[in-house]
Amino acid sequence: MNCPMRLDEFEVSVTSACNLRCTHCSVMPGRHSDPRDLSLEEIIGVLKDGAAAGATQLDITGGEPTVRPDLEEIVRQARTLGFSVKLLSNGTLLTPDRLRSLHAAGLSALAVSIDGSTHDIHAATHTVSQGMFERSLTALKEARKLGLLVKVNTVVSRRNLNDLPRLVALVKDIGCF
Repeated sequence: MNCPMRLDEFEVSVTSACNLRCTHCSVMPGRHSDPRDLSLEEIIGVLKDGAAAGATQLDITGGEPTVRPDLEEIVRQARTLGFSVKLLSNGTLLTPDRLRSLHAAGLSALAVSIDGSTHDIHAATHTVSQGMFERSLTALKEARKLGLLVKVNTVVSRRNLNDLPRLVALVKDIGCF
C-alpha cells in the first residue's frame, strides 16, 4: 500500500465476535468466530502496511480479541514489525496462563472494560455470568504482576454514573491510574 501520510498509532479489529452482549456495543454477541473476520495472513498484511506508514503503536481490538486462538501469533508478528502492542479486552477470557502467553509473545499493555465497582453494577451493562467481573479484575491484577501497562476503559451511562467514585477507588486499588 502506498500511504502518503505518517501514522503513529493504529487500531486493528481482529474479530467481530464476542463472548458477551453489552448494551453499548454492536459486535456479534455470543459468537466465537465470524467468517467475515480477517485471516491471520490478511491481518499481517495490515500490520505491514501500518509499519510502512510509520506506526509504532498497535491497539488490538474486536469484538473480543481473545476469542481468536491465533492472538499470540498476531502479537508476535506485530512485535517483529516493531510495534508496541496493547490489547483491548473485556478481560473475561484472560486467564493467568493466557496473559503469560500473550506477554511472552510481546504484549506490552492491556486495557480492560470495567463498567462498575461491583459485579451487579458491571453486569447492568453486560450479559455477565457469575465470576466474569472477578475474572476481569484478576486479569488486570495479573497483567500488573507481569509488568504490563494497564488501563481500565469505562462506558459511563445512567446505569453506573453514581458508582464512578467507587469505580475510581477500585481502579486505583488495582494499580491502574
